[in-house]
Amino acid sequence: MSEQSINPASLKPLSYSWFKHYLGLQKDEILRSIADIDSLLAPYEEKAEKYGYSFLSNSNFFEIKAKERYVYRYKIHIFPKEKQVEAAWDAILPILLREGITAKVVTPDLGKAWSNPKNYECGKMITLYADYTDGPLRRDWQAMLTEIMQTLVAHGIERGLIPFDEATISVRDEGKKVPPLMAYRDEWQFRPGVEGKTVEHTSSPDRTNTDSPFGKMILDLNAPVRKIKTD
Repeated sequence: MSEQSINPASLKPLSYSWFKHYLGLQKDEILRSIADIDSLLAPYEEKAEKYGYSFLSNSNFFEIKAKERYVYRYKIHIFPKEKQVEAAWDAILPILLREGITAKVVTPDLGKAWSNPKNYECGKMITLYADYTDGPLRRDWQAMLTEIMQTLVAHGIERGLIPFDEATISVRDEGKKVPPLMAYRDEWQFRPGVEGKTVEHTSSPDRTNTDSPFGKMILDLNAPVRKIKTD
């Protein structure tokens, strides 16, 4: 079945399949008039708006941007196996939409490239953008990431390659350590001069930084789970 023969209404808005269909239409733009391509893409944009999001799609990423914009300080990377990227994204999408989180996921082509352990960007399959602040996080990321981790485990998502130079977020199951699926980095350690701060550019953040709220986190697989409202 061709991309054009799929009814966009049959695809869950902002799901991975929905994005792949949209990307397929974009690739065919050279064969169509601007008016045709605009009319084809309009249903996607309207659906995203109803969910309180705008989105971007290119050859590398599918990105959803929450209407309530926030400047981020931390990046959370989820690193499933390359063949499970679609399942992982679709599993956590209801949580991202409910919480108003800006996030992006690699396209199939980039996912293959970043599943190579020799690639410096390996493992960064799904990115969540967290608050930019000197003080406490404005959202309950502890509860949110716990729910995301529980959801990934419930869907059988397995760990892929851990991103280089990033610290993993600890996970426990009945007190025992289990393989993590998420890592984080503090952008202040990568970008000099942010918010008037003088920060040396480095690709080796302190993995034991106790000042980082994500460095202190322990995600409990047995913690109570909040119900997710989906349509």
